[in-house]
Amino acid sequence: MKFRKLLSTLLAAALVCGLACTAAFADEPADSTAETTVTTPSTPEPADPEPTEPADPVVTVEAIPAEGTAYASTQNITIDGKVVEFQAYALRDADGNDTNYVKLRDIAFALNGTEAQFEVGYDGIISVTTKTAYTAAGTEMTTPFSGDRAYKGGAQTVKVDEKSIDMTAITLTDDNNDDYNYFKLRDLGAVLGFTVGYSDETGISITTTAPAAE
Repeated sequence: MKFRKLLSTLLAAALVCGLACTAAFADEPADSTAETTVTTPSTPEPADPEPTEPADPVVTVEAIPAEGTAYASTQNITIDGKVVEFQAYALRDADGNDTNYVKLRDIAFALNGTEAQFEVGYDGIISVTTKTAYTAAGTEMTTPFSGDRAYKGGAQTVKVDEKSIDMTAITLTDDNNDDYNYFKLRDLGAVLGFTVGYSDETGISITTTAPAAE
């Protein structure tokens, strides 16, 4: 009996000791020196901006008589510092003010080799390809007629780099019924990317190395 009682006492003591040790470990504070890993969310790189197409040039079509007389008007135009003579034509308003028109192929010929060079074509409609060398047709810088000439005019559609743009134009017809198209110089500058200026000292000027004036 004494042995059993002693054994029960030892077992009870061992159980109490085990419970006490477990409680002690449970109450022990965590190691404050343990390293803590903090994950910082990564910031996504900004996406590349979507490419934007340049805005179409703004050209105002002027209301001019559908037909009338175009007046011969030889013009000296300074192109990048070099004076070039053009056989232009002018329309005269009721107050006697002239508006000059130049032949499209003459401008293409004069600007060939510059930053503003362009090619001219025709397939039922006049087409222009910018930044492209001009192919001479043999009619540039001359006219098959002299003096004042009857014209037909109004809005004329020109396809510039596959975009259709309406501009004010006049058409002169020679004795063989061949047509020659003349446009306002500032309209051509706005569409084709060259700057047109004027000063009392030099008169009309073209600069091909700067964007066209708005």
